[in-house]
Amino acid sequence: MLRPLLDLLAAELSGQNCLDHVQTITRYHRIQASPGYRAAADECLQILKGGGVEARITSYPATGRNWHWTSLTPQEWACRDAELWLLGPDGERVERLAWFDELNLSIIQRSCATPAEGVSAELVVIADALNPASWAAQAVTGKIALVGNGDIHRMLQLARSYGAAGLVTARMSYDPPTRPVGDLADALQYTSFWWSEDEEKGWGFVLSTRQGERLKQLAGKGPVRLWARVDASFTDGSIENVEAIIPGATAEEVLVISHLCHPRPSANDNATGPATVMETARTLQKLIASGQLPQPRRTIRFLHPPEMTGTYAHLAALAPEERARVVAALNVDMVGQKQEATGSVLLCEYPPMACPSFAGDLMALILGEVARETSPLSGFGTKYARFRHAVTAFSGGSDHYIAADPTVGIPCPMIIQWPDRFYHTSADTIDKVDPAMMQRVGMLTGAYAYFLANAGAREAGWLAGEMAALFPAQLHGAVSGSPDPAAAVGFRVERKLADLDSLRRLVAAGAEEAELEPLLALCRHQVELTADLELQRTLVLAPPTVAVGAAAAASTAAAAIMADVEPATTVGWTGPADLQAICPARVHPGPISLRHYLPRLTASEAESWRAFAAAHPAADRMADYLGYWADGRRTLADICRLTHLETGLHDDIGALGYCQLLARLGLVTGV
Repeated sequence: MLRPLLDLLAAELSGQNCLDHVQTITRYHRIQASPGYRAAADECLQILKGGGVEARITSYPATGRNWHWTSLTPQEWACRDAELWLLGPDGERVERLAWFDELNLSIIQRSCATPAEGVSAELVVIADALNPASWAAQAVTGKIALVGNGDIHRMLQLARSYGAAGLVTARMSYDPPTRPVGDLADALQYTSFWWSEDEEKGWGFVLSTRQGERLKQLAGKGPVRLWARVDASFTDGSIENVEAIIPGATAEEVLVISHLCHPRPSANDNATGPATVMETARTLQKLIASGQLPQPRRTIRFLHPPEMTGTYAHLAALAPEERARVVAALNVDMVGQKQEATGSVLLCEYPPMACPSFAGDLMALILGEVARETSPLSGFGTKYARFRHAVTAFSGGSDHYIAADPTVGIPCPMIIQWPDRFYHTSADTIDKVDPAMMQRVGMLTGAYAYFLANAGAREAGWLAGEMAALFPAQLHGAVSGSPDPAAAVGFRVERKLADLDSLRRLVAAGAEEAELEPLLALCRHQVELTADLELQRTLVLAPPTVAVGAAAAASTAAAAIMADVEPATTVGWTGPADLQAICPARVHPGPISLRHYLPRLTASEAESWRAFAAAHPAADRMADYLGYWADGRRTLADICRLTHLETGLHDDIGALGYCQLLARLGLVTGV
C-alpha cells in the first residue's frame, strides 16, 4: 500500500532543493522573537509560495508577559553588536576574544546591553559555578566571572548575588563516544538566557574550551583584565509561525511541525527540518495539482514555528473541537545529517504511551519501507538500507511532546537524527548536511502526511493488520528482562488495544466505521493471542495444568495497572502523603514547562527544591510521563506504576515531591 506513494514522491522530491533551502535559512540568526528569525520566516514563506503552496505567517505577541498554557513567550530581542577583548597592562585592547558580528554564538543569547562605553573589569575564575561556596571564596564584586558547564541561569543568579558584573562561559557538553571529552575544543556551544516575567537581566559571552583554558592559565599567573560591550535591546514584539496548507475536502487535518529557530548557522538543527518539509509540501502540491494524486479528504497543514513556543501558541489558539479534528501530527527535527560525519542515526520516535495512537506504528512501517534501498550481493532477496536507522520509544525534548500530550490529544511521532557530534555548536554547518538523507526524510514525511490525509476504512483496516503484525516483536522486546513479565505483558496489551481503537479517528461514522469494526475485532484477538504466547513463554516453569487464556491476559492487564496496594505514606518534598489518596489533575492543557514558574518560589523554597531534586534525579526524567498519566482520576500510586511500566524509572518519593512542587506553583489540583 505504501510503495506506489513512495515511488511517486521519490521521483519528484529533490534533495538538492532541500540543500538550497538549508543554505537560505542558515544565512539568518534565528533566535525566537528576533529580527533574524522574522527574516528567515519571510524567506520560508516565499519558498512555499514559489512552490505553489498556499502559505501565510501567523504572528503572536512576544512581550515576555503573555502565556500559552504553561509556556511564556519571550520578549523580542535584537543584538546589533557585541565584543569581548583581552586588555594589556596599560588597558589597551590587545586581543579580541569574541565578536558577535563574526560569530553569532559568541554571546549568551538574550544578553542585555552593557553601558554604551563597555565594561572594563578583572577576570575571576569560578571553578564550581553552581556551588555558592565557590563564589563566596573569592572577591567577585565588579569582576567578570569565567564559568563552565551547567545551568547558566543559576550561575547568573549566583554571580549577581555576589556582585559580578557579567559572565564569560567556556563550555562544551560531552556525549562519548559521539562527542568524547575534549572534543570540539575550538567550537562554541549554543548558550541562552530565558528570562522570566520582570526578571532582572544580565549579559555574558561564550568562548571555546581552548580559549577558556588559556584564560585560566593567564589568570594563574596574575590579574587578567577584559573589556566587554553588548549593544542589544528588548522590545514588545512578536513571534512568527509559518503555516502552509494543502487543502482537503473535510475539516479534519494532518499537522506536520518543523521548528525554524536557532542561532546562525545551526544547519542540521534545525534548518534541515524546515527545508525538507518545504520541499515535501511542494512535491505533494505538484503531485495533486497534476492529478497524479487525488485531493486528500483531510487538509495537510505544515507549521514552521519557533521551537516549543510557537507550537504552544498554535495549539493553544485552537478551540478543543478544532484540536480534535487534527487526526495526527509529525515532528521533523534535525534530519539532514551526513551520518559518517555526525555519528547520527535516523530515528522514528514513538509518541508517549499515555496517548493511544496508530501514528508511531505507521511511521515505523514507512521508515522500514524507505530503508529497502539496496539488493544483497546475490541480486535477489530482501533489500536493505544504506543508512543507519532505528525505532525508539518516546523521549520528548521537541515539539511532539506538546502535541502528543493526552490533554492536547494529537498523536505525534518524531523523525530526528541522534546523536550528533556537532549538535548545538558553531560547528553545526552546512558541510555536515546530506541532500540524499533529506530526500529520504521527505519521502517519509510525504508518505505519512498523505496516507493519513487520505485514509478511510480501507487504509485503517490495512494499518490495523500491520499494527497487530508488529506487536509480537514489540511485546517480546518489552518483556525481555522485565522484573515483572506478567505486568509488562498486561500493560503492553492494554496499550496496543487502545492504539487499535485510535484508528476510529480515520473513519467516518456509519458505513466506514461498520466496515472497520470486524477487522479491529480480528486484530484485537490477534493481540490477545500474542499475549497468551508471551505469557506462556515466561511461565515455562509453571505446572502444566496452569492455562493462560485471552481472558486471563486481559485480567492480568487490569491487575498490573490498577491493582489495589496497601496505602503507603511517603515523605516527599514538603512532607508525607499517601500515594493512594492523591489524584493529581493539571490546571492547564499541554505539558508542564517549569522554567518560568520556579522563580515564583521563595529563596528558601528554591534552595530546598534544588536539594530535593539533586537527591532524586530520576524524578526529573519521569516528570513528563507523570504529567501525561495524570488525569484527575488515577491515583499517584497508579501514575507511578504506569510510568515505571513505560520507562523503567521508579522513584515514588521523587514523584510525590514533584507533584507537591506543582501544587505549590498552582499547576495541579488534587495533591
